[in-house]
Amino acid sequence: MNSLPGMTGPLIGNGPGYKNGEAIALPILPTFNRRLSVNDKQRPVPTSPITSGHVVANETATAATTTPPSTATCPSQARGGPDAGILVFSGGTACNSLVQILQGMSPNITYVLGISDNGGSTSEILRVLDGPAIGDIRSRLIRLIKPDPLDIGRTAIQELLGYRLPGHGGENAIKNEWVEIVEGSHRLWMHIPSEKKEVIRGFLIYIQSEILKRAHKRFSFANGSIGNFFLTGARMFFGSLESAIFLFAAITGINEPTRVIPVINTNHGIAIAALLKNGHTILGQCAISHPSLAASGDSFSGGHVRPSAASASTTPDGSKTPDLATMLSSSQQEDSFSTLKLIQNNIHFDKTPTRSSSLQSRITRLYYINEYGQEIFPPPNPKLLCSLAEMETLVYSIGSLYTSIIPCLILKDVGRGIAESRSLKNKVFMLNGTNDRETPDYTALDFIWALTDALNSSLKLSGQFWPREYRPSKYITHLIYLDNSEVQVDTWGVEKLGIECVPCVGRRDPSSDRPIYDERILGKTLEALLDGTWSASAAFSSSSTTANSTRPSTPAQPASDINASKTNGTNGTSTSTSTSRLPLTTSEIST
Repeated sequence: MNSLPGMTGPLIGNGPGYKNGEAIALPILPTFNRRLSVNDKQRPVPTSPITSGHVVANETATAATTTPPSTATCPSQARGGPDAGILVFSGGTACNSLVQILQGMSPNITYVLGISDNGGSTSEILRVLDGPAIGDIRSRLIRLIKPDPLDIGRTAIQELLGYRLPGHGGENAIKNEWVEIVEGSHRLWMHIPSEKKEVIRGFLIYIQSEILKRAHKRFSFANGSIGNFFLTGARMFFGSLESAIFLFAAITGINEPTRVIPVINTNHGIAIAALLKNGHTILGQCAISHPSLAASGDSFSGGHVRPSAASASTTPDGSKTPDLATMLSSSQQEDSFSTLKLIQNNIHFDKTPTRSSSLQSRITRLYYINEYGQEIFPPPNPKLLCSLAEMETLVYSIGSLYTSIIPCLILKDVGRGIAESRSLKNKVFMLNGTNDRETPDYTALDFIWALTDALNSSLKLSGQFWPREYRPSKYITHLIYLDNSEVQVDTWGVEKLGIECVPCVGRRDPSSDRPIYDERILGKTLEALLDGTWSASAAFSSSSTTANSTRPSTPAQPASDINASKTNGTNGTSTSTSTSRLPLTTSEIST
């Protein structure tokens, strides 16, 4: 019988590495993306595309110290080139309207989405099965499916995975329809090819078995998304969210180079919390953005926690974060864990202004928390950091600022990756046409500073050799806004920050009468920005000045005063101060 080196006796088993029950020697495959060893420190190391051009405090530091570990995992065949592609930070619903525009510009697009949304049918999956929130990811994947008149099966799959069970009605009737789908007798299976039908059914059967194992939790199928069930079943089976996304894309015909990646690659649930200016903390994305119909805006069930001076933990930047586990009494802790574990009923919620009233106080900080209320610092998806070093255009999409965009920006190395990327030529911030519950009375400058502060906060997690803060122009090069926007845009104040203002002719939504982007005009504007043909003078001559878009005829300030403009937190007006908003680093002064 065969023995492995160093073993005195034979190994008995089955599977890979065994033949007829005996262990065999397997060939050792070469490793291409190996990390630096001790003997490699003396060899010259190529400069990372993220760290090049930055002045390090200690120039004698080793190359292994100055090169971020995340870039070492990037594939050797970069996705850059003549069509370097677009990286989009986005949420779910709002950015879905832009998918066709972006896909028409380039197929090389990477969509980065958060995994902390605990609203809708996702809340029930999280309550019973745990795991990352996949509602926004499923929504984007559904929108990326290309309808083909000649492929009726693809259209049928899109209809099935985009289908929702009834949100109201008898519990037994809703459950019976779910059983019909699992058994394969539902009408939605009619035109789906048998091989794909059985693959999809297999994972629906798997999640059904997992739900039955937890029958005591009484899973509710009301308003349940079949696409969410399929993704969750695949994630639990493979133990990998990215594998589930790959399977979804393969079945529906979403091909490379178009990608949808979670901002954090994890198989566990992650929640966010918002610290308000008045000291209160709101737990969970749903409570921050769109409270459930069963929750009260001022009660603890809605996710609010009052501050306590004696209970706070220190973050890496020296600030204090409420320690919810020690802040609450034992009885309250049980309720708080229920909230943090997302087991409150968020299946039905409303985003209308009358229901989702503005927050009582502005958000000063957003951060990730575990199920015990403690702040955590999860690493970003390595694919995100690689994309920042390879893509040519970055787009901060329209959507909820604090619950869709900023959760993707506060992770380690993200701010540094954006500010120091050598490939990113355009960093476009698309301004919302209206304010929502999270951003009451915000101006364009408020949006810019909120995004800048979030990215600067991520620098504090990158190590002592990195700058403490960057100016807004390092993160944003262009601001696209509607000419009929309800958000006040001080174009002069924005351009003093080194950001170019790009007005876009908008239209009114027939149903709500709110200003929205026109797909055709927005597409032309983005194309002009990307190919370098956009002209500021032509844009302002062709668009009229509105009450919310001002350009005073004040002489330009010198470069030293570029950060002197700051938005007042009380009334949202633009003021000028004698000191800079952000300290400049040595490398910034030289540029």
